[in-house]
Amino acid sequence: MGSAENLEPNPAFDQLLVHTDDRPRPGADRRVVAELLALRGVAGDFVVPVGRDAWRPLLAYNRLRPVRVRLGRIGLGLTIAAGLGRAVGERRTLTARPGDRVLLDYLSTALGEPGLRFAGTDRPCREFVTPVLQLFTRDGRCVGFAKLGWDAVTQRMIDDEVEALRRVRASGPTGVRVPAVLWHGYWEGLAVMVTAPMPTDIRRLPRRARVPVDPLAEIAAVDGPMLPTTLRTSDYLRAATDTGFLAATFGRREVLTRVERIESDFGDLQITFGRWHGDWVPWNLGRSRNALFAWDWAYSATAVPFGFDVLHFAAVPAEVLRGASRADATAHAAEVSTPALRALGLDDDQVQAVAALHRLELELRDTRAWLLRRPDRVPSRDARA
Repeated sequence: MGSAENLEPNPAFDQLLVHTDDRPRPGADRRVVAELLALRGVAGDFVVPVGRDAWRPLLAYNRLRPVRVRLGRIGLGLTIAAGLGRAVGERRTLTARPGDRVLLDYLSTALGEPGLRFAGTDRPCREFVTPVLQLFTRDGRCVGFAKLGWDAVTQRMIDDEVEALRRVRASGPTGVRVPAVLWHGYWEGLAVMVTAPMPTDIRRLPRRARVPVDPLAEIAAVDGPMLPTTLRTSDYLRAATDTGFLAATFGRREVLTRVERIESDFGDLQITFGRWHGDWVPWNLGRSRNALFAWDWAYSATAVPFGFDVLHFAAVPAEVLRGASRADATAHAAEVSTPALRALGLDDDQVQAVAALHRLELELRDTRAWLLRRPDRVPSRDARA
């Protein structure tokens, strides 16, 4: 979510997969890397391999999707299985020349799975989009999911997600399951993470599900005991202030003004800090055998105010799905999330402070991305950038 100005040039989805040799051989034959079918419509924009078995990635994890999208994918899958793929999609051929480096070749070697194929969401790389490839073998077995970071912001998101997944899995929480990291590294300037397949029986949360709060204390304590700290002396406020000052030097004072107001209102309040998921929203959560499964940990960070995930669960759907402004979405979240925050042990003053800090966090996220993407950006790394 969010936006950032002065974006670097955004590579097309296909261009991420083949790194072209700077010195091509004259007249060299090209080889086919992938024969794809690009699909558009109510079920989304995505690519699948050409062939009758393309229904497999179409229907994989279909119970995570809204009913309308699920039915659309079933219809497309049946059409493709009947050999009528050209009637519903556009053919696209991805090729490489001798000497070109191909991501699928690299991942096939890294994962020990020859001849990998892929399907994926087909949308431009911009803002906070990290393209995801569903990797599978020729016989349709899912190997995992590869997520790609293509610039300074999205590369950091990949690296942070890997760290979060490994830390959470190592802590062994009982209330939530997370994907295993199969491989992580850099390839031709891309940050790449491959995670294990999700359970095949995973399904979306009920449409009006309440925010799942039971695992949040375990997640918050992943990095160690949670101890109350005065907001004014916290590492969180220090990092927020640093970001505000840096943005102000480039003419953006909004974040610094908000930080100063929050410090004035709540600086002496004791607040508990810990790790948060970072994007605790319905489309990143599912149920499998009565266990909660959570993915997309790219925004996870430690030492943030306890309760952020509760507010996020209400604010982001209001902004992304219902088109509310940032102010209206966060105000709505503060209103509807109070009972859940109280259930986590926050008193009335702490509820108000954490709600104000969550709004600040969303602005910090956008501001840090904007700073990272500036051509004259400072190379130093903020712990929560």
